[in-house]
Amino acid sequence: MTNTQHWNIYVPNGAGKQRLIDQLLSQREILPAIIGKRILLYSAVVLAKYIREEDIHDKYEVTNQRGQTLKSMSSGERKKALLQHILSQQPEVIILDNPSDSLDVKGREDLVAALEAIAGKVSTVNIVSRTRDFLAIGTTQLQYAGKELVVLQKEIEEEIVLKGKIPEPIQPILYEDEYLIRMKNVSVSYLDRCILKAINWEIKPGEFWQLKGPNGAGKTTLLTMITGDNHKAYGQDITLFGFKKGSGESVWDIKKNIGYYTSTMTYDFWRNQSIEHMIISGYYDSIGLYNRPTELQLKRTEAWLDLIGLKEQRDKPFIDLPIGYRRLVLIVRAMVKHPPLLILDEPASDLDDHNTKLMAALVNKIAQESKTAILYVSHQDEKGLHPDRVFELIASEEGSVGIVLGV
Repeated sequence: MTNTQHWNIYVPNGAGKQRLIDQLLSQREILPAIIGKRILLYSAVVLAKYIREEDIHDKYEVTNQRGQTLKSMSSGERKKALLQHILSQQPEVIILDNPSDSLDVKGREDLVAALEAIAGKVSTVNIVSRTRDFLAIGTTQLQYAGKELVVLQKEIEEEIVLKGKIPEPIQPILYEDEYLIRMKNVSVSYLDRCILKAINWEIKPGEFWQLKGPNGAGKTTLLTMITGDNHKAYGQDITLFGFKKGSGESVWDIKKNIGYYTSTMTYDFWRNQSIEHMIISGYYDSIGLYNRPTELQLKRTEAWLDLIGLKEQRDKPFIDLPIGYRRLVLIVRAMVKHPPLLILDEPASDLDDHNTKLMAALVNKIAQESKTAILYVSHQDEKGLHPDRVFELIASEEGSVGIVLGV
């Protein structure tokens, strides 16, 4: 057994996480205890590099005990295989870059157990954006302040309040049916594998739902049934926004009722659009603004910007915003028309503690002050978020079943 050490390092959004990783890998003085050690990096970036090698060069350097390629594994299996590959190279120090990201509860538990099992042999530097992801083996807790590591200050419990009301819709989308979404005994299979089994679910106008479940349980499949993007929905007993599936409805008939946000969208908008134009583009469902906005659109957008604290920065390029505020802008963009249903897919991914609270405050406010139903998709519960009900997918060999939980 070697003399190992373990650090938890909190890095807020915008503090320069990649700069810290580069400093650690180049063995500068920022953490003297690891200088001269054999250091390897465990991160999504490293994983993506190996997957790219599979795609481009048919090089399968990282596999699991069954010989599976990374592309054929679930998120949890990929992370487990990467850890084993790194350990096979006998490092003295492993730098962990947000190791729990994209993992469900079981995946996180498995990863923590694996890291605890090697704690006596390998030192770890656990770099995270959420303090809840600190590892119990980390005896030293630090924070990266942009240039140096300092002792982590005790977190102050803060309540974030967005002042003012959410702006009214310019032209409300009229919807009078009792249900937005209604599924009866919906099952989905691919080849000989059942993904969803006998799903029964009803979403009414104005309800705030959380959709949760482990990796691979079928959350994405279920979402595509709701958005009209899955051909497996035909022939099923599904009613979407008053349309019986297969009754001649178009994809537009479905999508015009949905405001959609997923965390990957944060990186899709690369054009040099202003914050104001980014929000206004939500009225046109376009990536970029190609229409002259009306006076009423400008006024409503100003009110939204005021609500999220960006009124004075309206002309600033969207891509220059910190990641947390980019998320707020894109959620607002999805909400400006007050759609009957707002889908938020993993909106807390990559956010630090403060920005997660900011996002939750906006989502709660939309739920409280609008007639829009919200479907919040995540692996786990988020402290400070207040859904009315939870639809949880329970995975099994026969396909995932759904249960409704009250909150």
